[in-house]
Amino acid sequence: MTSDWASRPRIRARDVDREYAMGLLRHASADGKLSYEEFEQRLAIAMRARTLGELASLVDDLEDPPPVPVVPVAPYPYVYAPARADRTRSRRRGIAALVAGAMALVVVGSLATAYSSMTAPTAAPVPEAAAVAPLDPCFGVPAAEVDLARCVAAGNPLINEGLSARAAERQKDLDLPGNLPVPARATFVQPGWVSATYNEDGRQQLTRRWHLEYLLASKPGEPVIAEHLAEVYRSTVAPVTYGTLSQKTPNELHWTGGPYPLTVSITPDGERWRVRLDVSVDTSTSIMRPDVSGEFRQQLKVLRTATVPGMMYESSKVTWTGATSCRLEQVWSATPDQFDQIAKQAKDLDATIEAKPEGGTRLVFQAVLRDCTTFQL
Repeated sequence: MTSDWASRPRIRARDVDREYAMGLLRHASADGKLSYEEFEQRLAIAMRARTLGELASLVDDLEDPPPVPVVPVAPYPYVYAPARADRTRSRRRGIAALVAGAMALVVVGSLATAYSSMTAPTAAPVPEAAAVAPLDPCFGVPAAEVDLARCVAAGNPLINEGLSARAAERQKDLDLPGNLPVPARATFVQPGWVSATYNEDGRQQLTRRWHLEYLLASKPGEPVIAEHLAEVYRSTVAPVTYGTLSQKTPNELHWTGGPYPLTVSITPDGERWRVRLDVSVDTSTSIMRPDVSGEFRQQLKVLRTATVPGMMYESSKVTWTGATSCRLEQVWSATPDQFDQIAKQAKDLDATIEAKPEGGTRLVFQAVLRDCTTFQL
């Protein structure tokens, strides 16, 4: 199969092709041909491969797999084949014999049926077997057998491929990096937020953060355990985006060294599991102003604020507060005296002065965005 892929590199890959390639990678990893990092990286690429050529490049340096075993078929009985000259006579005799045999079978069958109906007791109807629902590819199987190619729903807003137009627009609103696997049965819950914090430590740097949470419940016969969820993320997170897996426990995983460091936390929540996804990125900036990514950037720019000389922008945050609403927040460093200078303006704004945990005070401006469905992933 792999040689066929190489000969047709531009043909679109099917699900069965991707699953076959992932099987080869798993065997190669078990045999020690691939390191854990190589296996993770290739598996992530195989899941997103669109052409046979991409799949071939992932397995072409591996030894050819053993031939697929063929189930033996019972041999056909030997049949006499008459010579061409006597085939016509043989065919006529054969047809006549077949017709006679068939008529005899009909007569005997009719008699047997009539006799059986008179002598045999009425048999109870055999109940039809209940339909068996297919096992969930994520959680209806042992953790080591998770079907990563099918357990994540198509159109998931956190996956780059297969997005609907609406889902793609919501991801654009968040400006969130893709390829974060979220199982199809997940239900996103509050709180979800995006933020930007200005760090003045000898350089001008902005740290953007995304925080999302979802709940996942077990089904009858399909228990969800922390190992299942950890396996989903260990095997599907793209190293090129999030870096290498630097810390892993059954309940927490960290990826570092990539453009977007990622933390996945898995904790029990009653009879369900709560999964927290935290992503961050540092960018250089020369302008101290609200800079949350995506469409919210414009919303924060028009948020009504009042400042006096000496106040400094610190951070912005957009938090999902309800089904269709978000809270927009800007934080500025400010002293009580500075707050007093803008007290008249602050009365007309939603502004409060707060104490900082590390000391000092800050001024917080807030507003509510009524039509905010971005976090309804």
